[in-house]
Amino acid sequence: ETQEILNLLELVIGVVVECTKKEYYIGQILKLPESVQGQLMPIIESFLNKIQQMKTNETLHDQSGDSLNRSPAGGSENELRKLTHKVEQLKAENVMLTQNLELLSTEKEELSGHVKDLSETNKRREIELEELKKKYAEHKE
Repeated sequence: ETQEILNLLELVIGVVVECTKKEYYIGQILKLPESVQGQLMPIIESFLNKIQQMKTNETLHDQSGDSLNRSPAGGSENELRKLTHKVEQLKAENVMLTQNLELLSTEKEELSGHVKDLSETNKRREIELEELKKKYAEHKE
């Protein structure tokens, strides 16, 4: 039963990372606690591995004869499969990093606004303090 739930979760996550709104959903995943993200990454990678394996199998099926065992560059099909898989993993990681960068940029803009507001408040308080010091000095005399 647990394995069936994990299989279902893998399918759902697979749909999320392959759909047209994947950037949005990946952004939502990036908002999750890091511990949850860490648990989801193997599931995402497993799905991407399966997709890549299916693509590789389709490519092998479409090819014939000696080309089944050799890539156009002369490397083994296994090496090509590994490299293609790595490319897919890097693409997925790139999407996640891009989304994370966008979130951090938004957060930076918000924090910059807060810093500006605090700076203005600080200037007003310094002016108020100087006025109070003058009034105190005048009152003391």
